[in-house]
Order: sequence, then C-alpha cells, then structure tokens
Amino acid sequence: MAMRAFIISDDFAETNYLNALFAKLSMQVQSAKNPRAIAETMMTYKPDIVLVSDRSKSFKGIEAAVDLKRKNSKTKIVLIKSNQSSIEGEAKDLDGFLDSPVGIAKLVELVSELLNINLEELSSKLKVNIERAKKAPLDIAGDSQMVSGGNAAQYDKQFVRGGNAKQAKVDVSGNVNVANGKVDVAGDVGSQSNTQSVQGGATPQPGSFNVNASIEKGEKKSRYARLLEDMEPIDTTQTFDREKIREVNNALREADDPESRKDVDEEKRAFVKSLFSK
Repeated sequence: MAMRAFIISDDFAETNYLNALFAKLSMQVQSAKNPRAIAETMMTYKPDIVLVSDRSKSFKGIEAAVDLKRKNSKTKIVLIKSNQSSIEGEAKDLDGFLDSPVGIAKLVELVSELLNINLEELSSKLKVNIERAKKAPLDIAGDSQMVSGGNAAQYDKQFVRGGNAKQAKVDVSGNVNVANGKVDVAGDVGSQSNTQSVQGGATPQPGSFNVNASIEKGEKKSRYARLLEDMEPIDTTQTFDREKIREVNNALREADDPESRKDVDEEKRAFVKSLFSK
C-alpha cells in the first residue's frame, strides 16, 4: 500500500509543487488550506507524514504543527520553515524541518528517513516517474487529489508564477543519483547552480514561493497544440456576406415547423387587436 502524505498550506503554488513531488514518489497525497478541515482529514485519511507550512497566512504553521504532534504522536510531522520561523519549545520535538522553498533532494532524504523507505528505492521511483512524465506528459498516474493530471504533470521546464514571486524555471530532467546517503537531483530547488534559475539573475524574495509546476496550464497547452495539428487548414476564401446570411436565415425558416408557432402567432394578434379595440 502506498504511503500517504498530507500537506497543510494555504499557498497555492507551494501546495501544487509539493503535490507533484509526492506524486512522483508514488505516494498518495492530499492537502488542506483550512485548519478546520485538518482534524477530519487526519481521522479519515490517516497520513503517514504531514507537512505543515509556516508560510501560511490564514493560520500559524508552527502552532498547527505542534498541535498535530500532540494529538498524533505516531504520525511524522514536518514543518516547512519561513524566514521568520522561530523553532523553540515544543516545536523542537517535531519530526523534521524543511527550508522554503523545499528542495527535491532534501524532501526525498527526509521522507526516506522518517518513513523508513530505502533511499535508492525512493530515488528510483522519482526517476522513473519523471521519465514517464517526459515521454507521456498527458498520461494520468498517481493518486493526487489536488494536482490535475496526477503525477503525470507536465513538470519539466514550466514557467510559473506563485503569488507575487518572480518568474522561475524548474527543469527536472530525471538525473537522479544516490551517493553516500545523499540524493542528487537535477533541478533541485534552492540551488541556482543546478538547473533551476530565476529570470534576471535575481534570487527568490522572502515570503514568495516561486516554484510551481503549472500543471493544468501545461496540459491545456499540449491539448491545444494537438488540436491545431489535427485541424484541417482554414479556407480563408470563404466570406459571410449579406446574401449568404439571408440564405441561411431562409433555410432556417423553412426548416421550422409553422404549426409550432401557430398558437403563439394567434395570441400575438389577439393582444394587438385588444389594444386597438379599447
């Protein structure tokens, strides 16, 4: 049975990005942005690992993570830190911490450690799913409830916007290697020397999450491109002049059943007649 991940964040770009990553690890994933939905999801979904974002604006991520750990001691609770996060008190007892934006390699290593999954096995799943997505970007696989298209996201080289973030590019090319207990992933987040780059040479600004797969948009572009290829060339010599429109209107009138309008026409005439008879 696939491991289950639960993402708690009200940042749409961050949520989509993490959904895509977990799906590429062949894990089931759900997400919530409203704290009121957390308790019910924890009971019914029973996740193995929960990622709580401290970048969320509608609730305090650290407090939510600590509260979840108190009530679900066996579940692995991970905090995604913001630049303003202060880890103290009970927050130190959380199972793990990730910097924002979340790096692919760091996430894979942490999931492997907390869920006791072989690192090479997990990295292999990531590589296979990346290659599958590259070869068949519209092939639906995985079990993500938030991400359109599951882990078949058209994830490579997508330009995206996340809130007020600058445009960023992520290229996950499938070069996944494991050495000395570490994962090397092309396109790892947070490393501009890798295949991620921010246009203009600028680094991501605090409070902005600039890495998102833009999955649905990518799929729509692919479908539109295929549609254009399948379409017959448009005959630009055809025009709709006044005579052509008149012919169409006459044809429509002839096709219409006069009997179906009989009652309506009689009512109209009776109404007009009554106006002049008063």
